[in-house]
Parts: sequence; structure tokens; C-alpha cells
Amino acid sequence: MSKKNVEKIEARPDRYHTDGMIVCDIQENVYFNIVKGASLNAAKKLFISAIWVTYALKHLLRLGNKDDIYVELFKAENYLRKARTGSWISPDEAHVKVKNNEND
Repeated sequence: MSKKNVEKIEARPDRYHTDGMIVCDIQENVYFNIVKGASLNAAKKLFISAIWVTYALKHLLRLGNKDDIYVELFKAENYLRKARTGSWISPDEAHVKVKNNEND
């Protein structure tokens, strides 16, 4: 791998820095707090949910720094729904949420 490619991989856009913290470091901490102390079987079950929770956190921490705030909130809500229920927000529900937010 060339030095240029390594620099690209290591570079993190400013939107992933929040009050001196890097979002991926916060995500890692949250993930380990969710699964630590769990038995192996429980940890396996929590693994996927923990990933969705940390993705939601990423979108909440970068509010106003990348996409429209409502888009970021919807993404976070969708990831949290996936963590809670195992399913995504349906396209019909998503359409209603977007339509409601356009009226604000």
C-alpha cells in the first residue's frame, strides 16, 4: 500500500471530531460497554445490536456537519430501530417522516 493510500485511510474528516473527541473512539467505547461482562452467548446476541447503536451515535454526533439535520436524525432513528427490533423503518414510514419534517 502506498504512503498516499495510508494517509487517506488515516485521515478523518472534521465532521467525525466532536469537542476534541473522535467519533470512532466514542463508538468503540460504547460498543465495549454494551458487550462487556456478558457471557459469550449473550455477547454474540448483543454484537449486532451494539453495531447498530454505534452507527446511530455516529449520526447524532455529526448533526449539522454533513447532511441535513432531519436526514441525520432519521438515519440515527433507523439504526436504533434496527438495534431494538431487528427491522428497518419501512419505506412507507420513512416517506411519512420525511413529509412531516418538510412542513417544519
